[in-house]
Amino acid sequence: MNKKLLLIIFSFAFTNIYSQDSFRVSGVVLPALGAKKAYLIIKSNDQRKIIHKDSSAVINGSFKISGMLSEPSQNATLRLETVKKSYTYDFVLDSGINNIKPVWNNIDEGSRGIMQSETVSNAIKNKIDSIKRKSYRDYATKEGITGGFALPKEENHRQCVEILSLLKKYPDNYYSLISLFILSKSAIMYDYPEEIIETFNEFSIELKSSALGRELIANKTGDIKAKLNAIEGHLAPVFTALDVNNYEFTNNSFTKYPYLIVFSATWCIPCQKQLPALQSLYSKYNKNGLKIIYISLDKDFEKWKKHIRQNPKEWINISDASEYQKGRIGKLYHVSAVPTYILVNQNGIISYNSDTMDPDLSKIEKYVEQTISLKDQ
Repeated sequence: MNKKLLLIIFSFAFTNIYSQDSFRVSGVVLPALGAKKAYLIIKSNDQRKIIHKDSSAVINGSFKISGMLSEPSQNATLRLETVKKSYTYDFVLDSGINNIKPVWNNIDEGSRGIMQSETVSNAIKNKIDSIKRKSYRDYATKEGITGGFALPKEENHRQCVEILSLLKKYPDNYYSLISLFILSKSAIMYDYPEEIIETFNEFSIELKSSALGRELIANKTGDIKAKLNAIEGHLAPVFTALDVNNYEFTNNSFTKYPYLIVFSATWCIPCQKQLPALQSLYSKYNKNGLKIIYISLDKDFEKWKKHIRQNPKEWINISDASEYQKGRIGKLYHVSAVPTYILVNQNGIISYNSDTMDPDLSKIEKYVEQTISLKDQ
């Protein structure tokens, strides 16, 4: 390769990874608030970590905070401290100038929405928030619900689809990519990686080639591969793990035997209710060669081990949440919820997946019988 071309490619990669953008937040504060200080908190793309904090004194009803962003836009929170209470405003911090303006003249109306930014990024955020509020309001009205509640899976997915449609209208805005990234990490969209990728493909080349864009597409491509790997008729992915006694185990060792992989957790009430039925199933078909690999998603290892001692079973017990495993088996089989049962025949082929074939686990014994009869032929 031409040395000059190689240098250009290297320079682009270096800039793409390490470049930073400057920002300035200029805010006007309602005099009635009596705020003395403004705090800026910048968050990671998944909103789980605080990556930077800064502050500024409020002088003559205004403040300014400047700094650098590692990306064109990032999620942020602005907090105003007063003698009586704190006022917070979650917004999108863009590179360049961010003007924060007061919304209400009457501070007694509440603390939410007391400030606003009028950038396109924040318009997208406001529309997403509006979609979410409407989904909850409409469902509560339809079902006659008062008080707190969680949206059912179908309603939650419908809400996500509406947000995806919105993001497609802003294919050049970096906050569209951030919002898609957040959606891609949500439990509800774990089962729909194709919908995430479909929206991603509508974005500009600049967004798709960004570090965040590459991370998103790599994750979702992996999810699709895992989803396909775990369906009926596919060869069961091979894994190696440490069992509860710290002995190495691989499902490859069950060659020529049918086996049931059970993903569970001590905190999962349906999982615990199904234990007697699972034990009965094992007792009935173990003489025909059926094995069980019981994989726990518990992060509290002592609680998990105590549960095993209190419920001794003759099957393999593995923790997928350990430092050794880090959730690898669950990802390998695209497990989005527990309990999940996956039946593998003596040829190593998946013959049953409760997630896609039998969500209420009413047909599991039928598939075990079919798999056992295939072995005995």
